Amino acid sequence: FNFIENYDSIYFCLDVGHAIISYFNIGEKNFDPISVTKEWISVISSDKILVTHLHNIIQSGKVLLDHYFFGYGIVNLSTLCRFLCRKTNVRYVLLELFHREENIKHISERETVEIIRRNCIRPR
Repeated sequence: FNFIENYDSIYFCLDVGHAIISYFNIGEKNFDPISVTKEWISVISSDKILVTHLHNIIQSGKVLLDHYFFGYGIVNLSTLCRFLCRKTNVRYVLLELFHREENIKHISERETVEIIRRNCIRPR
């Protein structure tokens, strides 16, 4: 990806959840959200990540399932947002929240947005 630095107009979307699942699927032992995000920042370059897709992941047996609401699962939204927004130039966040377990407390949509605001909005 070193060629990216030569093109001012190329930017990327980092889907942290899908990156975690891909690491898990190829047998990586360390697939925690911060480590995976740090790895991709080093590959792409911090100033080239403009968009991020966020969703939680749960482990079910030997597989990881994606697009879960935050509040349970392996992604701590506050920690991830704090790290991602301090280390990159991310300007857009797409929430991919499609699944939630009825009997497990999750973070509401409103709370999710507030966590992102608190950790990502920079003063003007």
